[in-house]
Amino acid sequence: MKTAFHIIVVLFIMLPQMVGATKKVVLTTTEKEPYIGTLLLNNGFIYEIVQQAFERVGYEVTIQFLPPARAFSQAKRGLVDGTFPQFPDASFQEQFIFSDPMPGGEVGLLKRRTEDIQFPVKPTENLTKALQGLQNYRFGIVTGDSNMARFNEFQFLNVDYALTDEMNLLKLAQNRTDLIAIDKYTMGSLLVNKLPHLMGKFDFMNPPIFKQYFYVFFSKQRPDAPQKALDFNQGLQALQKDGTLNNILTAHGYR
Repeated sequence: MKTAFHIIVVLFIMLPQMVGATKKVVLTTTEKEPYIGTLLLNNGFIYEIVQQAFERVGYEVTIQFLPPARAFSQAKRGLVDGTFPQFPDASFQEQFIFSDPMPGGEVGLLKRRTEDIQFPVKPTENLTKALQGLQNYRFGIVTGDSNMARFNEFQFLNVDYALTDEMNLLKLAQNRTDLIAIDKYTMGSLLVNKLPHLMGKFDFMNPPIFKQYFYVFFSKQRPDAPQKALDFNQGLQALQKDGTLNNILTAHGYR
């Protein structure tokens, strides 16, 4: 009888904690305007999509803005649950579980307008041959950006690393690089909002090298990574199904 009474007392004490318990997720991210950034409406549409997808399935969401390399490193080491916006690459499959895709942009090469640099062939037809024809130029790449990891397989490239896209634009303007790899819309946002004195100085080489979709990377160092990836995907599907995702895109001018 006493044992049963003790059990009831313990359950009575723990019940408020159990009822109030909330699933939590901690993610890192980085400034990548116009998709995500502290100066954008609601921190940008990618931020909103990730936050609302998790909240839809009952999570309390914490998102930390960090430089690209640090944001990626913390997730890779399992210090947080994951990081976004990232881009899938086979080299990351051992460290991360990839979420379902979210809307993204286009990545290509930017050159100074005064330079006559052209693709020998369209990169959409043969990317290796297109880049081989440019191997004598200095390529600016953002370190820690998973999208730029796609360029690592091209060992013949003369790569120069920078911490951010903004730094790469400045280095290109200062003739410290000849080409930089950058998202087309990120470039436009940075030039308009942060580097207006450089507008008209560059040309985006067409066609873009590839279109991109954004992903959340969930660290395999965290034992609950498979469940959180599954939960996020369910939340994302719910946003798509009821029209919330399209509403978010519309509010940010992407529909």
